[in-house]
Amino acid sequence: MIKFVLAAALFATAMAGGPQVSCKNGKLEDGSACTCPQNACKSCILSDKATSCTACTSGNLLVRGGCVKANVCHKKVIKGTDTPCKCPKHCLTCHVHEGGASECIKCTNRRHLHGKMCVDKCPSHMSVHGHKKVGRMCTHPFFCINRKVTGAKGPIVPDKCMCPDRNCQRCQFEAGAGIGKCTHCKNKRYLSLAHKCVEDCGDDALSVGVGKYGRFCTRESHSCINGREAATYVKCKCVTPGCSSCKTTHDGEMCKKCSANKMLHNGKCLNECPEGTFVSNGRCLTPKD
Repeated sequence: MIKFVLAAALFATAMAGGPQVSCKNGKLEDGSACTCPQNACKSCILSDKATSCTACTSGNLLVRGGCVKANVCHKKVIKGTDTPCKCPKHCLTCHVHEGGASECIKCTNRRHLHGKMCVDKCPSHMSVHGHKKVGRMCTHPFFCINRKVTGAKGPIVPDKCMCPDRNCQRCQFEAGAGIGKCTHCKNKRYLSLAHKCVEDCGDDALSVGVGKYGRFCTRESHSCINGREAATYVKCKCVTPGCSSCKTTHDGEMCKKCSANKMLHNGKCLNECPEGTFVSNGRCLTPKD
């Protein structure tokens, strides 16, 4: 009873303009119960003039004697206030906690967010999301198709992405690679052997494809069957007039089958077979054949 009277007296004295009273974690200095009137305040200094919070509950930040829920520090100020704050080196935006601890959520200066830290380079088993000065992060390997993340083992936020080449439709961000590797080009560009989107394959490679998407360069011979490349199903076209199926090597194109009403003879498609030959399954053959 005496302890309760003493606590009440201390509290009343503070609220009447007397000495300040410390309320810490719901208790006065003598162990009696007390309450800080401010929301989310777990410890405070009580007086009749003002109540100053000295510690906030978890998830709240102490700002000028009060507690605020906003705990994001962006460009050296707490979001929604003019209160100064500080993030770790190379960190543009971070979560700040009571006592000054912080966790980065967006890096700058071409650093990569890994966990809650900004690192120069991602671990060898991870890929890189982002290529600008701000916002790079270490992630699971993934594909970027039409600027959208796909094929990752786990969620990646944001799910927007960009291939390094503006003429690249699809690219792959592999583990240990700094930038995406293009796998499909657009805008009538060819995917080179170095995974770049180029206008021409040059003399060292064969060009495959005629459509707006999916053209590529190869050193291997390839076949075009009824308008589709045999291995990749990319749109293609035989150069030989009237030819529906052909094979192309570094020596040139060889027609294998002609379209309807055409006869194949010595790699060319004819309206009728030459004299001394006969028709068999769309081919002009000699008696020796």
